[in-house]
Amino acid sequence: ELGILGAGFLALRKLALGSLAESEIVPDGLEVSPAAEASLLSHHIVAYRIDGALFFGAAQRFLREFTAIADIRVAILRLGDVRLLDASGASALSEITEDLEGRGITVLLQGVRPEHLRVLESIGALDRLAHENHLFTDLEAAIEHAKSHVGRPHPVSLN
Repeated sequence: ELGILGAGFLALRKLALGSLAESEIVPDGLEVSPAAEASLLSHHIVAYRIDGALFFGAAQRFLREFTAIADIRVAILRLGDVRLLDASGASALSEITEDLEGRGITVLLQGVRPEHLRVLESIGALDRLAHENHLFTDLEAAIEHAKSHVGRPHPVSLN
């Protein structure tokens, strides 16, 4: 029994360490001219691709990384490559969204898988988004929406 418990722990640890959140100025696979890339950066728009598993073992690491975000107006969280999302991972994503939105950083979610959408809805993580239309399947649409946000007056932080 101890061997099985130890093996389970090591497997979860490996999953957590294999997960990553990577900042991208120009997301993979999107054809963007150098001028468009400079525009995204100058407007303080950043995309984060989250890969792997987002569960209790990885959630705290992601929470620390995202709460350190500064000097951006819009964060696009790309979740299409998340293979595993449990309730604690959805809760961490909810906390991240609440923290960023509270600091005046608009959060857009892109590429959420249908099975993960159910978990996010059940936890109430989607309610943390500033607007119900901040959920996108298409990355280009998310970037265009992000650009529309930077044209608006910057909101005052609630914190």
